[in-house]
Amino acid sequence: MEENTVSAIETAVQKEPPSLAPDLSDCRCIRCEAGALAMNEPIDPARVQPGALGCGACGARYDVIHGVPYLLALEESDFVALVEIAGEYDSPSYELGQFKPMDDSWPRTLAACKEASDYEAFKASLAPGYAAGLDDRYDQYRMLDVLTGEMDLRGKKVLVVGAGLGFDTNLLMYRGARCTAVDLNPQTNTIGAIQTPRARWIGALGRRLPFIDAAFDHVFISASLHHVLDVSATIVEMLRVLKPGGSLVTTNDSHSADATSDLEDARFWNDHQDVLRGINENTPRLKVYIDPILERIDDLDVDFWTHRAFGLWVEEENARKNLLEPRRWDLKRDHVRLRETGGGIFMRVTPRKQIANPLPPPGPSVVTPAELFSFVGRKREAMACIARLAPAHLVSPLFPGPAGNTKFQLLNGWRWTEPGEQGRDAYLCGRWYVRRDKRQKKLVVEVFPKRIGAPDPEVTVAVDGAVKKAFRVARGSRKKVVVDIADTPVDRPMALEVSMSPPGEGLEQRLLRVMRLDVM
Repeated sequence: MEENTVSAIETAVQKEPPSLAPDLSDCRCIRCEAGALAMNEPIDPARVQPGALGCGACGARYDVIHGVPYLLALEESDFVALVEIAGEYDSPSYELGQFKPMDDSWPRTLAACKEASDYEAFKASLAPGYAAGLDDRYDQYRMLDVLTGEMDLRGKKVLVVGAGLGFDTNLLMYRGARCTAVDLNPQTNTIGAIQTPRARWIGALGRRLPFIDAAFDHVFISASLHHVLDVSATIVEMLRVLKPGGSLVTTNDSHSADATSDLEDARFWNDHQDVLRGINENTPRLKVYIDPILERIDDLDVDFWTHRAFGLWVEEENARKNLLEPRRWDLKRDHVRLRETGGGIFMRVTPRKQIANPLPPPGPSVVTPAELFSFVGRKREAMACIARLAPAHLVSPLFPGPAGNTKFQLLNGWRWTEPGEQGRDAYLCGRWYVRRDKRQKKLVVEVFPKRIGAPDPEVTVAVDGAVKKAFRVARGSRKKVVVDIADTPVDRPMALEVSMSPPGEGLEQRLLRVMRLDVM
């Protein structure tokens, strides 16, 4: 592999020791927008410190978790995001002991891949761990290089939104950037701070970034924008914290046609096993990406690409085609026909002047980051805590509900139902949110595991995080149990869970047909 030359600035960035106390000089309180933020106690990277950071102007308090400050308010509208966060709380992929600071091996591997004349031969020369991840990593890296190849990041202040575990932050730091990484999830932030300890990590929501106007030279978001609950608001906020002449770079996001219905979107994800366990993969309508940009187009320079564009009307050929290779577009001219497509988008947006984005103060916080983090490794209990925050329109006493599906039901493990179909299939675990009154004291559960080549499962019924009953049931037979729920809270949402183990190997073997889930 060809050796890359690392500049003196890059070397300084990589070797600069991390500070225990993060620099908050460019931050602001999300409630009053004052910059009077200070620690109320010494920062301790080994502890969770509820309310340890305070605003001297309005008195707002913010949690600090393992040295990462959380300048955010989780509101009722964030409920689906909370479900997604808790969906990973039992994943062995996030055990802290397996993580360590990242080195420059991936950045160098991707840079070398770009120079290689034979991709497959280069891939075959790599160690198994690198070869297995190369396709996805390099596909993303290639488009990042198209958008930023000439961009000098050395010494620049760069914000990485939706930073996750820090992989992209590491790539940008390798190019000399001084990175601030933000994410909502306290579990992944903790890991990201382990893997890229010289980046500044801050817990934040993309739609309300806790930074002063024009705080950053560049802003990056990769494979995350399609996860956020308000794509348009997040784009405008990222432009607000960007200096005029700097660039917002978005990569690796999926989209669907503007005319896509919610029902069509839910059907698309019906067999996606990550979505069925709570990971909110999305294909947002193209309009939520491009409308906020078009509204400000006279103040922006936009470099817009599709990675793939499905169902595009190609005027020069007078036909609909799927364009699978990267293609550059004039967004102002081409946005009308692009609105009929699905696929993947990448863009670089450069403001010519400061972009304003006045925001009202956030609403009441329904759960703190410290509370959320306390449930890591205890997914059932996390879901029980979150259930009490469920908005009324997501709480239903009627199982299995109408035919079809909603994205929210998918995220809670339930697959599509056809008209007249009895019950509903749950993928390993199905979660239903109900509110009982004081007359309702029993939960009736009836299950029917399909007769397929897998062991008879053990079925567990949990209410608000507490296991109420566990029983084994023969495949191909129905079994009904009655669970006493008289000790559960009245007149507030609670989570009912029906799960099975051991899991089979394929999707069909991991499905449990739940015939009844009735509170009586």
